[in-house]
Amino acid sequence: MGSQIESDTVSINGKVVDLNKFSRFSRCFAEVRRMYRKRTMEEREDNKKNVGCFEKIEVASTTNFPTGAGLASSAAGFAAIAFAMGRLCNLNKDEIERVARLGSGSSCRSLLGGFIHWKAGICADGSDCCCEMIAPTGHWSTLRAMVLITSNNSKDVGSTDGMRKSTQTSELLLHRVKEVVPKRVSRLLEAIKSRNFEDFATITMAESNQLHAICMDTMPPLKYMNKRSWHLL
Repeated sequence: MGSQIESDTVSINGKVVDLNKFSRFSRCFAEVRRMYRKRTMEEREDNKKNVGCFEKIEVASTTNFPTGAGLASSAAGFAAIAFAMGRLCNLNKDEIERVARLGSGSSCRSLLGGFIHWKAGICADGSDCCCEMIAPTGHWSTLRAMVLITSNNSKDVGSTDGMRKSTQTSELLLHRVKEVVPKRVSRLLEAIKSRNFEDFATITMAESNQLHAICMDTMPPLKYMNKRSWHLL
């Protein structure tokens, strides 16, 4: 970040990203600038002249995970970007979470360690949509997460577009939000706190199954699992 950078640029594994096509980066940058200007002007009026030092932002990101393949690479990437910009601009935890969510909703969970509960909140401006650590990393030392990569190819329909279509067309999604999620969240939190693997695994797989059921209930249907995924399931 600095005055010597000519324009906002983002590169992932050395490949330049088209910011006109992927506007989520620009949304994050704009929010950081807004927060920084507001804080600078509030703290010292004569600091207005220094705001320009953060006018342009350059991001160079590297990852060893396939991007756009359903492995939450966007969440990890935007969490890293939001955290780095937040540290440079002295943003607080809530502000960094907000920037991260503008890039990828679930990325706010990646800012903290351990087991994280992402709370939906009820405020229209999203101010109470936040993350809370419900247990530290060492809480469940015997639990292991295994990642099986069945394809390096990007999804035909990105997660953001897919979720938008599901929200617009899936009646099952509406039922899930109202009736299913609150009960399962409560049960899952208890399973994590008590380290009850049977309940934890049962709820997790039920969530996975219902996700893909919603994808099929979307018009037109979304298919995110390939043959290898079905075989493993």
